[in-house]
Amino acid sequence: MRATLLLLTATLLSTHASGCGSAQSRPEDALAALPPPSLLPADALGRDIFLRQRVVAEWPSGETQFEAIVQKEDDRLQVFGLSPAGQVGFIFTLEGGEVHVENRAGRTLPFSPAWILADVQRAYYPSEALQGGELELIETLAEDGLPARRVFQRAGERVIVIEYGPAEGRAIAPEKVRLENLEYDYRLLIETFEETFLDG
Repeated sequence: MRATLLLLTATLLSTHASGCGSAQSRPEDALAALPPPSLLPADALGRDIFLRQRVVAEWPSGETQFEAIVQKEDDRLQVFGLSPAGQVGFIFTLEGGEVHVENRAGRTLPFSPAWILADVQRAYYPSEALQGGELELIETLAEDGLPARRVFQRAGERVIVIEYGPAEGRAIAPEKVRLENLEYDYRLLIETFEETFLDG
């Protein structure tokens, strides 16, 4: 694989599914022929968690935004793509090492959901779980011990850079995360409005 496609994939899928956002030229054309990335077991996150987010994505020919829910419970990781009205357009589930898709939009989804799930893991899973993967991880920690910056590189070249805002009491998902994919030329602003632990 040649990098990852974090929630930009979900953004474009949500746009495709709900009919909102830009339909300009998009980076999925360069990714269509690539095999799906390797995924960590869902329970490598350690905690069960619910995140409610808004994602703003920019690429050279346009931008779009959408709302999403990321939920990890036991050995299941799910990403829900929501329309502006809050309706679920799709659900991507990683469970037991397999990826399942529930498409409620009635349209063909242009990406493998594995891309979305892999990048969710790169943004929010602990660094210990991410070490030894196809991309080398270099992590800088903030004073509170949480990530301040993650750089994923291949053969010494940066592929993905993730910048984390102040934790503000959050344990996993700070209010703002900025991701730049240098290989496929897109940028994300991920705003997390709610972080709730499901395991107490």
